[in-house]
Amino acid sequence: MQRQLPKTVILGCLMAALAHVARAGPEQFIVVNLSGGVRAAPFERVSTGFRVAPECKVRVGIAAIFPYLNQPRVRTIEELRRFLGLSERFDVPVVVQLDGEIWWKSLPKSRKDLFIGLKVGWESSIGVNAWYYPNGNALLDQPPSRDPQYGLKASDPPARGVARIGYAAVKTAGIRCKGTITEADLAEVAHRHLEDLARYAAGLGVPGGHLFTHAAGWKENERLYQAAVNRFRCPGWSFYRHAEQATNHSFHSPDRATFCPRRVS
Repeated sequence: MQRQLPKTVILGCLMAALAHVARAGPEQFIVVNLSGGVRAAPFERVSTGFRVAPECKVRVGIAAIFPYLNQPRVRTIEELRRFLGLSERFDVPVVVQLDGEIWWKSLPKSRKDLFIGLKVGWESSIGVNAWYYPNGNALLDQPPSRDPQYGLKASDPPARGVARIGYAAVKTAGIRCKGTITEADLAEVAHRHLEDLARYAAGLGVPGGHLFTHAAGWKENERLYQAAVNRFRCPGWSFYRHAEQATNHSFHSPDRATFCPRRVS
């Protein structure tokens, strides 16, 4: 079972960060790591030692690590609230790092299996968990009673019964710059996204056997299934109606080895 901090704590982190971003002032930050606990003194030193004019594009901030699995939840919440409070009090921007690695490294070898893994991605896809009605902007100023009464046809990619989206992602990725995007194009964008996350996590030291991607599929043999497969991770999927076929599929593309999944999420 995953341990989660209350949503109010996560929202607090986001609000503190957005409060600084919303000023549209700094374009770069120089961040120093906090050590020795959450105290006012480092914030005061940064606040007084690095005073900047409102138009300055560079600011100095403070980062702190919160080992949420290596200490009681109450302590993590208290420290996080104090940290964010000091950010507001001294007007110092902050970076919050929630760290579970310390907990795992401190476990004896006989209990290392308590950490199943780190999952990157969450049904990563384009046009499924977020989608858009044709001429959707025209609906903005109309009463809700005039909203379309149909929804997504998930089993019919790439448009899935609504507006075809993903053009910016496909062009930015260099996959296609003209014409009509295809199911394969969108699947390749999701694959690159998950591979990038997995590569970064692997580079930080997460072992391949503990690193999982998470893609999905809404029809048999959907190209999107391939997005979860890369050389850094254990692939994972939401299969829905096709879960019983998981071990019967082989996913193949020219730049990836054939893979028959044995792990299903």
